[in-house]
Amino acid sequence: KFCSAMPLDWILTASAANGGSDFVAALFHLMREDTAKIQVLSVRCLQQLATRKLEVDVWMKFVTALPPAIGEANEAAAQQQAGRNVNQMEHLVEQLPFHRGLSRMLASLLSAHVSHVTTDKDILAGQGPKYQAVAAYLNLLTEMLAHPSGRICGEQINLWVTLLRDPQTSKAELLTPFLERVLAAFMKQIVRVRWEDVEEERHP
Repeated sequence: KFCSAMPLDWILTASAANGGSDFVAALFHLMREDTAKIQVLSVRCLQQLATRKLEVDVWMKFVTALPPAIGEANEAAAQQQAGRNVNQMEHLVEQLPFHRGLSRMLASLLSAHVSHVTTDKDILAGQGPKYQAVAAYLNLLTEMLAHPSGRICGEQINLWVTLLRDPQTSKAELLTPFLERVLAAFMKQIVRVRWEDVEEERHP
């Protein structure tokens, strides 16, 4: 409720009392904490912010800051896993709520602000620092599709459909480096229903 209702200027304004950090920086830090599902709750807060109307400069700050913040969270999770002597699959199961929420939040931040991409000539042309930031963001989303759970793919399907249906993003080179991996992930993870089974009422 705090992130969905409070003024964005107040949430995003850095405070000298906090060492020049804002509330978003605190949420990024809390993604490293797995105690009492704090990291899941921090992603839910970021999800509320991601779906609000963000100005292009604020949106770009999110796009630029999220990949390294998630990298730090993954490093912290790897250290915790090593300290607890938990195998990789058990760790992935434990982290599934966090990874699922993360996939949803990252997809929402982009799908809710596709216009920031389509109105920027440098991003569409594949050049400049903004393009590099968006490309790194898309690469992170694509890497998440390698997760063994199909739920991660399910959280991103609307985003990729939106990007592929948009006449500007679909014709630009922005998506080209990622399409092969995206299509392979969805073909592997998404359940396919044969039309014959539907007609003959054999599908549950």
